[in-house]
Amino acid sequence: MKRALRSSLALIAILALGGLANRASAQTASSGALNGTVSDASGGVVPGATITVTNESSGAVRTVVSGSEGTYLVPLLPPGSYSVEVSRTGFKVARYSHIRINVTETATLKIRLEVGALSQAVTVQGQVSQLQTTSSALGRVTDQRMVENVPLVTRNYTQI
Repeated sequence: MKRALRSSLALIAILALGGLANRASAQTASSGALNGTVSDASGGVVPGATITVTNESSGAVRTVVSGSEGTYLVPLLPPGSYSVEVSRTGFKVARYSHIRINVTETATLKIRLEVGALSQAVTVQGQVSQLQTTSSALGRVTDQRMVENVPLVTRNYTQI
C-alpha cells in the first residue's frame, strides 16, 4: 500500500513539474510571449498560417506556423514593441503594428484573415489586450528613473 502511494505521489510530482516546464518555456523573468488564434472571416480556424513577429526597435524576426487548431505561440520575446505579419495561401496578408510585449506576460492577439488574392494586404490598427489570462506570474517593465531611485544597502546592482 505504501509503495503504491509513493509511486502515485511520484507520478503526480512528475506531471506537475512537466506542466511547469511547459509554462516556463513560453516566457522567463526577462521575456514575454505572444499567442492567439488565426481564423477566417467566418470564424473558422486557419491552420498552417505563417506568423512573422518583428521587434520594431532591433529588427529581430521570429516566425512560427499556426497549428491544426489555428493556434500559435511565439515564446521568449524580449520586452518591446512588435509588428506582426500573417500570411496564408488564398488569404490577404494581415499586418498588426505596435504590439506591446512585457516581461512575464503573454499577450493575446486574435488574427482574422480575409479571403483574397495573394497580392492583396490588410493593415489592422489596434491594441493587444493587456489582460493577462494565461499565467499567474507577475512582471513589471522597469525604467531608468525607477532603477536610480531603488535603495540599495550595499550599492550592488545585482540586488535589483
